[in-house]
Amino acid sequence: MNIMESFKIALDSIRINKLRSILTMLGIIIGVGSVIAMTSLGSGLSNLVDSQISANGSNLIQVSNNTTNGYASLTLDDVDALLTHEGASDIGDVAYIANARTEVVSDDAQRIMEVSGVSDNYFALTAVDDLAEGEFFEADEAGIVVLGGTIAETLFPDGDALGNTLNIGDEVFTVSGILAVEEDGESVGPPLPPGASEQDRSAFLLTTDADRIFMPMAVAEEMLDLPTTIDDAFAVSTIVVDARDETVVESASEQITTILRETHNLADDASDDFTVRSQAALADTFSTITTSLTLFLGSVAGISLIVGGIGIMNIMLVSVTERTREIGIRKALGAQKRDILSQFVIEALVLSLIGGIIGLLLGWGISAVGGVAMGLTATLSVTMVVIAIGFSTLVGLIFGIYPAWQAANLAPIIALRYE
Repeated sequence: MNIMESFKIALDSIRINKLRSILTMLGIIIGVGSVIAMTSLGSGLSNLVDSQISANGSNLIQVSNNTTNGYASLTLDDVDALLTHEGASDIGDVAYIANARTEVVSDDAQRIMEVSGVSDNYFALTAVDDLAEGEFFEADEAGIVVLGGTIAETLFPDGDALGNTLNIGDEVFTVSGILAVEEDGESVGPPLPPGASEQDRSAFLLTTDADRIFMPMAVAEEMLDLPTTIDDAFAVSTIVVDARDETVVESASEQITTILRETHNLADDASDDFTVRSQAALADTFSTITTSLTLFLGSVAGISLIVGGIGIMNIMLVSVTERTREIGIRKALGAQKRDILSQFVIEALVLSLIGGIIGLLLGWGISAVGGVAMGLTATLSVTMVVIAIGFSTLVGLIFGIYPAWQAANLAPIIALRYE
C-alpha cells in the first residue's frame, strides 16, 4: 500500500468519525492557536514600540529628577553645562520642561490640571510638531497657550477651543494651538506599552502631552508653582538631550552623567540625584519584557499541544482496538508490518496537521481582533507558522508511533479471531 492510499484511508477515517476527530484535534487547535496569537501580539507590540521610538527620535535622552524630600535637582545651570561643557562632544541640542499642577477654568469646566512651561526648542526637539489647529507660541509670548488634544476636549467640549480663553490661576490665556489627536484619543506621540509604571511613563516624553497645557518657560516661571531645589532655586522637571547621532547615544548618556555629577558636586561614592534614560534603552527594556512574556505565554500554550498529542494517542489506541479484525485481514492478505505502521502513523499525522492548520487560522483571527482592541498591528512571521505547524505535526508523530507499533505487531491469527 503506497503513501497516497494511506492518506486517503486516514481522511476517510476522519470523515466517518467527524465528532471524534474534532474532539481529538481540539488540544492541537487550542495549542497552535494560542501560540500563534501570543507570538503575533507580542511581535506587534514590539514593532509598535520600535516604530514610535524611531518616529520620535531614537537618539533622544531624557534626564529626570531623583527628588529628595520633595525637592528637585535639575536646574538651568545643568542645561547650560550640557550645552557648553568641553566634555559634551556627543551632545547636540538640549531642551527642558517644568511641570506644575494648578487650577484651570474655562466656560465649561474647572479642573486641576498639569501646566507645563517649555523651552523654545522643546516642540521641535521632541517631534511634537503636529497641530490639529492653530500655531505654536513664540519663546517669550505672554498670554498664549497650546492645549493637548484631550485637554482641549475636556475644557471645550463644544470643539471651540482655538481662539477661546481660559483662566490659569489669576491670569487669562488665549488658546493659540491644539495638538493633533489620533484615533485612540491620545495626542500625537508614542503610547505607553502595557504594564509600564508611572516612572516609565515619564520616560516616554510625549505620552501625557494629551493631558497638558503648554506655555513659554519665561511665562511659567513668573506665574506657576514650578519645582524648586533645596536652595529654593528654580528647577526643571525634565531635560531632553539630543545625541548628535544614533550611534553615540550610549556615550552621550555617559557624558551627561559625568557632567551633571560635576555640576552637582557629587562625591565619588554618592548616588546620582538624577536619572539618565535614553528612549532606545527604554525600548530595549520593553522589548525584552514583551519577548520574555511572549515566550512564557507561548510555552504555557504549548502545553496544550502535549495534551492534544495525548488525546491523539488515546484515540489511535481506541482505533487500533476497533480495527483489530481489519488489521488481521490485511496481514492475512500479505500486508507487512511497515504497511500497518505507516497507515496508523499517517492517520495520526493527518489529525495533527489538520488541527494545526485550523489552530493557525484561529490564532491569526484572535491576534487580528486583539491587535485592533490593543491599538496595534499583530505580526505573523513565516518562521512562527513553520514552527507551530511543524511542532504540532511532530507531536502527532511522537504520540502516533506507539498505537501504530501496537497495530503493526498484532498477530494475524489473534487479530482474525477478535470480535
